[in-house]
Amino acid sequence: MKLLLTQDEQRRISRIVEALTQEDLTLYGFLSFFLEQSGRLLCSEYHGVIFLPNFFIPRNILIDNSPEEFNKAYLRDLIERDRVLQKVMENPEKRVFSREIPSEDNLFKEFLYDCNTIRPTGEYYYSPLQFRNSLIGMFGHTIPADRHFSERDYQILDLMTPLLITGFSTHTAYDKIRLITETSQLGDDSAFFFIHTDGFIEIPPSCDPAFIEKALRIKRDTKKGTIEELIRANATINSMLQSLNDSLNPLVSGSIINNEGIYTIRALNREGGAHHGCSLLSLVIIEKEKEVFQFEEIQERYSLTAREMDIVKCIVRGFTNKEISCEISITEGTVKRHISNIYAKVGCRSRTRLLLQLTSPQ
Repeated sequence: MKLLLTQDEQRRISRIVEALTQEDLTLYGFLSFFLEQSGRLLCSEYHGVIFLPNFFIPRNILIDNSPEEFNKAYLRDLIERDRVLQKVMENPEKRVFSREIPSEDNLFKEFLYDCNTIRPTGEYYYSPLQFRNSLIGMFGHTIPADRHFSERDYQILDLMTPLLITGFSTHTAYDKIRLITETSQLGDDSAFFFIHTDGFIEIPPSCDPAFIEKALRIKRDTKKGTIEELIRANATINSMLQSLNDSLNPLVSGSIINNEGIYTIRALNREGGAHHGCSLLSLVIIEKEKEVFQFEEIQERYSLTAREMDIVKCIVRGFTNKEISCEISITEGTVKRHISNIYAKVGCRSRTRLLLQLTSPQ
C-alpha cells in the first residue's frame, strides 16, 4: 500500500533529511533531533535509540526522552529481562513488537511491572540498526496503552530506520572532521590529509605518512614517485573523489581490509572553502578500526573453549543461531548448548548483557 504523507509529516521528514548533512550538529544532537521528530510522527509517548558496544561504538549509548531514573534502572538490571530486545538480538533482521511476547512469560511480566512503576509502558517495539553488516543497536518507540501500532506506523518506521543509519554514519564522521578543523588533531591509529583543487595533496606535520602507506597499501619508491603522487594515483582515493563529484552528498566513506587491519576512509567535499590560502577540494580521514572486543583476553578471563570463542565472535557480528550453525558447521542445538555454557561462564542470561559484559572494564 502506498504511503501518503500529510503536509505536517512531509515537513518533519524534510527536516530530518536536511539534518542528515547539517555539519554543525553533533552525533548526539542529530540523534536527539531525529528522535523528537520521529516521536511526533508516530505520536509516541517514549522513544529512544540504544547503541550496543561494538567495532563502531566503544560503549553503550542510550538517548531517549525517558525519565533519568528509568534509564539508570534499565541499563542496570531491566535490560536483561527485556524479551523484546533479546528477540531482536537473536534475529537482527526484523523489528519485534512487545505484543509478540507470550502473555504467560512471567519474566517479561515482571519486566513490564517494574517499568510501569517508573514510567507508563504501552505497546513498544525495537527495530534493529545494521551498519556495515553489523548490528550496532536498536531504535524504538513506546505508544500510550490505549493505542496499537497501525499499518501506517509500520510504513513510517520503514521510512525512518534507513534515515537514522545514514545520520549515524554521517554525523560520526562530522564529529571527527570538526575535531580536525578546530584542532588539526586526531586520535592514535589515524591520519588525514587535504586535497586542493589544483591536485596538490597536503599531509599535515602531525600525521605519520607511514600510517597512510599501510592503510592504502602503497610503498614509497623514488622511482614511482613521492607519497603525495602515490596517494593521487591510488584507486580507492580516486574512486571516493569521483563519488563526491558525482553525488550531491558532501561526504562519502568506505573501508579497506588488509593484513594490517580494517581501515575506514572518509572524504568530505570542501569545495569553495580555504585552507592555508588555497582553495580546498576535499578533506580525507583514514582511521584504523579499534577492536572493542579483546578476544584473547576474553577467552582467558572466562576460560572459554576455542569453539565457544568462535560462537562469541559470531554473536558480536550479530549472527542468529541458524547463521552461527552454518558459519561453523554445527547444529542449531549444539549452538544453543554452547551459548548456555558461555552465559554460565560469563555470568549473564542474554546476548545483550553478554555484549555489555564483554566490553566492560574489569
